[in-house]
Parts: sequence; structure tokens; C-alpha cells
Amino acid sequence: QQIQQATSMTTDNHISRKHPTIHVGILSLGNKEDKYAKNIAESIRQLAPDRFDVTIVGEEDSKVDVLIVPNSSKAEHYIQKNGRPSIVLSELSLDNITSDRRIFYDLLQAHRQESILKKLPVRAYANRDGSATCNVVVRREHIEIDGKMILKPCMERPASAQNADFRIYYPKSSGGGCKHLQTGRFHADLDDVRPDGSYIYEELMDYVDAPEKIDQRRYRKRDRMRDAAYSAIPSLDMKGEIPHYDDDDDITYESDLLSRTDRKFYIVTTASLPWMTGTAVNPLLRAAYLARGRPKGSVTLVIPWLSNEEDRKQLYGKYDFKTPDDQEAHVRQWLREKAHMPEEADPQTGLQILWYDSRYHTIFKSIFSVEDICKLIPDESADVCVLEEPEHLNWFRAEGDSWTKKFNFTVGIVHTNYKAYAGAQIGGTIAAPVISGMSTLVVRAYCNKIIKLSPVLQTFSPEKEIVCNVHGVRGDFVSEGERRAKDAKQNGTDHPIEGARAYFVGKILWAKGLDKLMNLQHFYRKTTGSYFPIDIIGDGPELEEIRRAYLGRSTANKSMISNEGGGNLSSFDFDMPKTIREFRRTPIPANFLGRHEHFEKGHGDKYKIFINPSVTEVLCTTTAEALAMGKFAIIPAHPSNVFFLQFPNCLSYQNKLEFAANLRWALEHEPEPLTAELTHQFTWEAATDRFIAASAITMREERIRSKAQKSKIDDRIAAFHIAISKGKRGDVARILAGAGPVARQSGKWQPYFDNFRHRAYGAIETTVFFAQDYFVWFLLSIVLIIIPIRNLISVAAVGNTEL
Repeated sequence: QQIQQATSMTTDNHISRKHPTIHVGILSLGNKEDKYAKNIAESIRQLAPDRFDVTIVGEEDSKVDVLIVPNSSKAEHYIQKNGRPSIVLSELSLDNITSDRRIFYDLLQAHRQESILKKLPVRAYANRDGSATCNVVVRREHIEIDGKMILKPCMERPASAQNADFRIYYPKSSGGGCKHLQTGRFHADLDDVRPDGSYIYEELMDYVDAPEKIDQRRYRKRDRMRDAAYSAIPSLDMKGEIPHYDDDDDITYESDLLSRTDRKFYIVTTASLPWMTGTAVNPLLRAAYLARGRPKGSVTLVIPWLSNEEDRKQLYGKYDFKTPDDQEAHVRQWLREKAHMPEEADPQTGLQILWYDSRYHTIFKSIFSVEDICKLIPDESADVCVLEEPEHLNWFRAEGDSWTKKFNFTVGIVHTNYKAYAGAQIGGTIAAPVISGMSTLVVRAYCNKIIKLSPVLQTFSPEKEIVCNVHGVRGDFVSEGERRAKDAKQNGTDHPIEGARAYFVGKILWAKGLDKLMNLQHFYRKTTGSYFPIDIIGDGPELEEIRRAYLGRSTANKSMISNEGGGNLSSFDFDMPKTIREFRRTPIPANFLGRHEHFEKGHGDKYKIFINPSVTEVLCTTTAEALAMGKFAIIPAHPSNVFFLQFPNCLSYQNKLEFAANLRWALEHEPEPLTAELTHQFTWEAATDRFIAASAITMREERIRSKAQKSKIDDRIAAFHIAISKGKRGDVARILAGAGPVARQSGKWQPYFDNFRHRAYGAIETTVFFAQDYFVWFLLSIVLIIIPIRNLISVAAVGNTEL
């Protein structure tokens, strides 16, 4: 409080010296001791002692800004000798001035003299006379009166000229609080303005040293709020260390998503149902749970619409959506029937859905926007934005505003370890650092807070990020866990279920850990003498290759023929083997069951052990679902699995021997029933609470950010990225980066490509399409260009340079 008071006193002195004053002269009728002139002077001086310099003048005195004359003939002599003032007021009603401060302000404003208007404060009236009402909202850095914004520090003057109780309210970035000028006392915990009576609110700004600030102060609200948050902190000591204060744990106004019930959320993601991927399901459920209990229109889910029919057929298969409304009906049906959220699925009372045009990139197997999403969102409702996969949303983004300028607060949730995926591909030595550097730049530039689902992800911006699991599981899995816990209490856990099997659920890809699972099978056989049976649930492009590797070539062929009811063996006998594993003599007892949910009826008691050896996931949803159902989960001790280690049924291993020991123990025992507290951790209600808590920025974090002084760098990165995304230049940049079907977003290149198709430039077009579809090979071909900038990008990724 002493620091805040000292800071505020300094601010008062600065204000008293610097803000402009209006020189008012009252022309005396006879001499300077005129009582009538004295009464007028005292009345105007009491209106605003810091704004009006009032003197009694005679015919020989110097020039003033405003001349008040009771006699017009006297005024002519004064004007002839001293020059005409900016404003001359005659026949002034003293009773009106002494009753209401607003009258004199408006009287000066009405003359529209530029020299006076520059000195008049930016002000707003809170009129509560009689039955009149007004809407006053107190923000961290400003006050809004009926929609008009007054920046802090600001003066609060009673409209009644008889009341001299003036107060100054300070911005939170300078410590906040209020000072009573009558008593000189400072109240550090008083930020709310007076709710009763009429008041004038004036900005206290410094215009003497920099008059151009008069025009600059009207720049956008979000810029002011951002700049105020990163302004210099006067309470830093000489060593630059940030001391601890009582308000260290207080939440900043912009990041407060809990107590402010009027917030409007936009959840922007990169996928949509019926594509059953994490970036389609999790953002949908997050938006639905945020919308629960909030007014209609508070939460909007922004999802991609594949404008190309071929893209929809390739990605959605049997679902034939002709319009976004058709797909929206499917999304709401899933939310109503699968997630059991009928109120949130109702478009009249629940979640709102907004679509943006997009294309499917077959090489990246991802959806990318082909229009500026920010333009689709009205400015008046652009409050809180949640970017699901912010790097994915911004790699090939169209030209437009920065997310942090469009919205008051932007949160980025990082789902995927793209650096690891890129490193595993051909040319990954070059592609991985390039993708890592680009992801770092766009994430830190477009997010106020970064949430990483697990510590396995790379560092983007240390002062902005936090590691937190903000995902939950559907109620069906939690209900299954509660059922199993109830049965365990009734029947006991001493007698294991006969015939219970282990299983794996996920996309059928080698990258999902199925190669590691095969190695674990070999070790288990080596130590116990036999493989352990396992059911593999899921589908994927490498299903047939993996099935043959597990079952052996001959067993896999017989199994497929029996499943299809006969067929021609030649197609299996003579096609080329994918791996040498197909020639195994002893098949692994694995059943490939296709895609279905692992809580479905008939599978609840059949499985009690979930095995997931993958280490490429950021946070595996199927592991969370298995633990929520009260089953054992045998997973590697890896940073991506840190969240799961708190649960008693999670059996982690560091090597193959520990895996075999965990599996043997799990086969002979029953899982421990989950308590209500542990079960709650899996729910989306708990995940939503964790999201709100993880999004918050404390006052101490704000001070650390201010000391780091990275905001200007982030703004420059965003400006540069937006600049290279514009027009033809942006199209060329996206083509060279491998954007493929989402490269040409400006539309300015289309006539040229149409010309190529009608002329003999097919070779050039083929080269361009080859470059964008096989970007890794293209990067290899220009390796001499990339290598010099590779180190710069890598260093920028860990924050050791300021670009």
C-alpha cells in the first residue's frame, strides 16, 4: 500500500504540472476589487480548480482564453488593447454555473474553438438526475460510461458544483486504487466508482510534452488494454528483481473467465464431426460445457466447412452433406445422443455454431482454412478466443487481423506434437526444425496464454505457457467406471474375472506404438514362453500391413478369406510384402476387430487391461477413457503420460521387464474401484474448471511478462506474418511451404493458372503442383537456401534471440 500510495502521489504531482489549463478572465466592472467579479471567479474556480486558471482582469491586462464580461461595452475596450480571446461570454447566468458543473463544460464545447477544444478534457457524464439511468462499467485500465471509454487515471467530479469531493481512479497496471483529493487519503482496495448521483469522468493525460497524443489516445480499445498491461512497472527494484506483493495471486481483468459471467467465447478448431478426431470431439465438448448455464450466444464453436465436394467424400465417406446446415444437424445430433447434452445441442438455447470455408490437404491429412476467420466474427462480440491447435490454424492462414487485436483475450491449446511427426518423415532433419520454428513464432505471436496438454511439447513462449490437461471424457465412460466400481463393492476384488483380456484402441498406424507392442510381445514370450492374447480395436491406412506383421502372411491371408467367405488367393500370394515380419512362423494372438467404442455393451467385463505403448501422443484420450472406466492402463513412463500417474490403476513401466511384470500382476488381480474424487477428474466439468484456472494470468505473471518485454517482438512477428500472407506474395509463400489446395487464397493468381491451362505452360504448372504436394522433396531441392536460416529459427524457437 505504501508503494501504491507513493506511486499515486507521484502521479498526482505529474498531473498537476502537466495537464492543460484554460485561462479564464472575469472582466471587472470598475476595479479589480469588484465583488460581482469575485463571486463569478470563485464559482468557476470551484468547478475544477485543476482545469481553470481564473483571474479578474482589467482593460490593460494580458490575453486570456475565455473572457467573461458582464458589460459588452467594457469588452470592446479589452479586445482592442489585448486581442480577442478564443471565447467571449456575456450575460452569463451565475446561478446555472454554480448549480451544475456540466453546464460550463458544455458552454465552452458549444463554441467549437480549436484552441479551447484541445484543452478541454476527454470526459463523459454519468447522468442520474431524477429517473435518468446510465450504464457504468469499471474495467482494469478504463471506465465505460454508456459505451464511451475514459482511460485511467481519471478524475471523478460530482455534477453538483456544491460538492467538492473529487476522486482519482488509477489503472491496475499502476497498482489501482482511488485517492480522495479532499482528504488526501489513498485507498488501495477501492476501484469501484460511486453508484449514486451524477458525475463527470475526465481523463488525466499529459499533452504538454507530446501534443500528438491527443490523436493517438483514441486508438483501439484492445491495443490500449494490451499496452497498459505491458507498461513499465515503477515498483521494480534497482536489481530488476520482481518483489512479492499481496495481489500476486489476483487474476488480471482480461483473463478472468470465471467471475465475469458476461464473457463471450469463440472456440476455433481445425476439424469437425463426423471426423472422429481429437480436434473435432474435444473442442465440441469444451464449447458445450462452457455454454452450460450461460446466456444464449455466449459460446460459439467455429469449425471448418469443406467447400470442395471431393474433400467431403474423401474425409467423411458415407456422410453426404450438401450444405453446412446438414453437417450442423449431424453435429448437434451427436451432441444430443452421444454426449447426452440436449439443452446445449438446441440451437435456440445452447451452443452456437459458425462455419468457415476450408480445404482438406491429402499430404498433411489435415484441414486448413481458406478465408480470414476473424472477419466472420463481429467486433462487438469478439471477447475471448480459444484457438485449438493455434499453430495449425495459422501456418497457412489468409490475410487478416491478428487474433490478439481482434479479441480481448486469446488462449491457445496445443494438441499435437508436429515437430515429432515431421522428424519421423523423410527429410525430417530439415522439416522438423522448420516446422518447430514456424510453430513457435505463430503461437507466441497470436496467443495471450498458451496451454500445453503435456510437457512432451516444445517450448513456445516460457512466460506465456502452462502445462495442464484441459480435456475430459464423455459421460458414457464415467458411467461405465461407476458401474464397475459398484459391482466391485458388491462382489469384491479378490476374485479376478476369468477370460479377461488385454486390448488396444487407436488408429491402426505403426506410429501409434504398434511396433513397440510387437517388441513387448516378443519379450513377454521370451520370459514366459508364450505371447499374451490381445484385441486390437480401430481402423487405419496401415491396417492390412500391421495385421500381416502380427499374424504372419499365411495366417493373415486365411483369416481374410474366411472373413470374406472365400476368394482368390493369388491376390495375397503374389503381392509384395511390406515388412519382413510377415514371414513369421508363430503368429501373435491378436484379433483385429475394427472400429467400435470400448465401453459398448459386451465389452465392459471382457476387457480389464488397456495397453498403449505409444510415446508420440501429447495426451492419449483412449488412455483417459480406459482409466475412467476403472480398468488397468499399462503405459510407458513418459512425459505425455504424467497426468495419468496419479490414478491407482495406472501401471507405468520404464523397460520391457517392468512391462511384463505389470501385465502378469494385472492378469491376476482386479482394478481398484475409483473414488468419487478420482472419477470427477475425468469429467468434462473438471476439465472445464482446469481450463478456466489454466487460462488465468495472475498479477505476478503480468509483472514477469512486463519485465521480459517480449510483447513488442510478438507484435512484430504477427505483423510480419500477416504481411507475407497478403495477395500474390502470400500465395507464393504458401505454395513454397507446401500448402497445396489452400495455397491460392487471394484469387489473384487464378487468371494466370487459367491461362496456363489454355497455353503450352503445362510443365510450369506441373512443377508448381509437384512442389506443393511433395513439399519435403522441394525443401531438399533448395537445401542451400534453408540451411543458413535454420539455426536462426531453431534459436528463436527457444527464445534466445529477439529476432
